[in-house]
Amino acid sequence: MVLAEPDDIRMHGTPVGPNAVFIGIATTAAIDEYLDGVAYDEITDWDANQARVTDIEYTTHQGTASPDAPAGETFWVASVTGTGPASLDWTIETGDWTAVIMNADAASGVQAELAFGASPPSGWDTLHWTSFAVGLLLLVVGGSLTFFGFRSAGDDPTMPEVD
Repeated sequence: MVLAEPDDIRMHGTPVGPNAVFIGIATTAAIDEYLDGVAYDEITDWDANQARVTDIEYTTHQGTASPDAPAGETFWVASVTGTGPASLDWTIETGDWTAVIMNADAASGVQAELAFGASPPSGWDTLHWTSFAVGLLLLVVGGSLTFFGFRSAGDDPTMPEVD
């Protein structure tokens, strides 16, 4: 069975230190242009164990340019900035998207505690109710077959008793 992609995502970041954190989502092309010539780390793969992300792999991009403060850019489809906990909610759209976590002033060395989550696809509600109904039906049918299968001949008035 192929699972559908989630409908909504939430990214949550809390800065560690005095800098405000910026979380944003934009097209990959816009991010690539924005970060052209800038030194940054990109998460390229990770393993997840239940609710914890483990074994994160990074690709380090070299550069000497300094990006403009991200909040001043107009290409973000969703963004949030905060000196405390900041959460970004976004409904996934078709396309090639990239999420960015950085210091709000675009300074290097972002430090933040991050969390990421996704809601199940909207079709899962239908799937859950259908599975429940099928399970209930099978329970009733199985219970009936079990009840009638274990009845003894003496319990059935239409069956002759054998001595």
